[in-house]
Amino acid sequence: MSCQSNSTNNKDLSCLRCRKKKAKCSKTRPSCTRCLRSNQPCEYPDAPPNLTDLSQKVLTLYDSLRELEGEFLVKYMQNMEPELSEEESVDATPTIDTTQEEHITIEEPAGWSMSFGSSGLCLQAVTRNLFEYRIFIKSISQQLIKGFGMNYLPKLWDPDAEGYHSEEDIEEELDEDEYLVKIPAVPISQLLKSMEIEAAIKKDKMNDRVIQRFLQLHLPHMIQHVESREFNKENGKYDHLVTIMQHLVPLLKERRLPKEVYELCMITSYIVSIQLLAKPTMTSSEVITPAPLPFSIWQDCINYLCLEMIELVLKKADKIPHKPVCLCLLLLAWYQVDINKTRNDVLIDLGIRLLYEDCDTSSELKVMMIHLDMYSSIFQSRTSCALELWSTIDRKDQFRETGSIVMLYKAIRLLYSTTQLEEERKIDVDEILTMIKEVEIQEQQGQVNMIHWVTKLLLFRPFTLINQEEQTLTKTTFLDMSLVAADRLSICLGREQMSDYWIRTSKYLIEDVGCRIKEIFIQDQQVIKQVDSILNKIML
Repeated sequence: MSCQSNSTNNKDLSCLRCRKKKAKCSKTRPSCTRCLRSNQPCEYPDAPPNLTDLSQKVLTLYDSLRELEGEFLVKYMQNMEPELSEEESVDATPTIDTTQEEHITIEEPAGWSMSFGSSGLCLQAVTRNLFEYRIFIKSISQQLIKGFGMNYLPKLWDPDAEGYHSEEDIEEELDEDEYLVKIPAVPISQLLKSMEIEAAIKKDKMNDRVIQRFLQLHLPHMIQHVESREFNKENGKYDHLVTIMQHLVPLLKERRLPKEVYELCMITSYIVSIQLLAKPTMTSSEVITPAPLPFSIWQDCINYLCLEMIELVLKKADKIPHKPVCLCLLLLAWYQVDINKTRNDVLIDLGIRLLYEDCDTSSELKVMMIHLDMYSSIFQSRTSCALELWSTIDRKDQFRETGSIVMLYKAIRLLYSTTQLEEERKIDVDEILTMIKEVEIQEQQGQVNMIHWVTKLLLFRPFTLINQEEQTLTKTTFLDMSLVAADRLSICLGREQMSDYWIRTSKYLIEDVGCRIKEIFIQDQQVIKQVDSILNKIML
């Protein structure tokens, strides 16, 4: 009976190494998890009592042997270093016979694991000397060649193995004669990059599905809102959008457009209506707009609509009605300009392409596209794509604002644009005189607005180089004209409702011309007083 009890108690004992380290032992036979992972001999104290002391002596001798082996390796490596450097310098072939080493086989790969740190993923293994380190490297090389198949992985990588999921084995203290070797495998930058790409793709797909579902859910309300609202000009900074809506909404009310075109145009019209053309009060016949949603939601919807519209035009340009599509492209592009302060070249280029292909398109629609293209080109430092389109329109006198902006674009291209290959260029005087004549004709026909006076200021202001030295000898030749243009422009600032771009541009030009005139006529108090009066107007 006592023998049986003794046997049971012995089986519950930890191995000698775990007992020595006071660590929890898996008690698996013939080798516990810790010893197997560290490539250490595993012995259990379940031998007869007279052999226990012998086992302890063996362990002591084993430790002493390790210490001696370490000292020997240090001396051996010190002796080898001069020989190795000599061989490397003369690039001599090794004279040591390595045939025996090539036949060394590893019955089981060296125990190793992977860890994640600040530098990324690393392979790590516990070694005690150079020989074990070389075995570990050779084992890893074999596993890389074999693709890390199950036959070439350490036993502890088997999920079914006992002790695989043991939490106590996560942090194991090393013995005094053990060294933890870490080999970088995957840098953290690469891990983060792949994670970001995967997350971005997943997010885009999810966003598209969510946005599509959101728009379809609210489409009935959008239709009711757009069809019941009246869009009238109020001399505001978004009158150009009202003009587009006045052309698009009647087409939507007819409900004869293809389903895909109708939905894209309707959703775009709704977003522009509540975001840019929101009214403080509405008539009883109009639908009351619910509380506006966060801006980010509408921005995501606009981005989605832009991609859908681009794909629609590229795939079905010859099968879709061009007028509503161009109007929708105008709304989307203006939203980007007015809200995001950016120019969407793709939307504008597609709209111009459709207008070139359709000979039946009205001149008014072409003018809308030209206005958008010129405006965004001027304030985004881009090259206009629609200048040739303007020459195809017959009755240009009906489109005062667009005619003015085209003239402004020409003045900027003529006097203030240079290519990267030229620091300065000569300007033909005849071109300047022709442009001045065209500007004067516009003024005689009553086509006078803020843009007109901005153009005159740019034509008549004294030219200078970057270092503020006079570039021309005109000095006072056009000085009176520029002063009159600055005065008229300051008056327009208080009367016309224009976008922030125009307001900032006008104020900057007035200040610029005023400073130049004051520098030239520093002794003329009457001129100084006149300039100060103009500058005071724009400060109010």
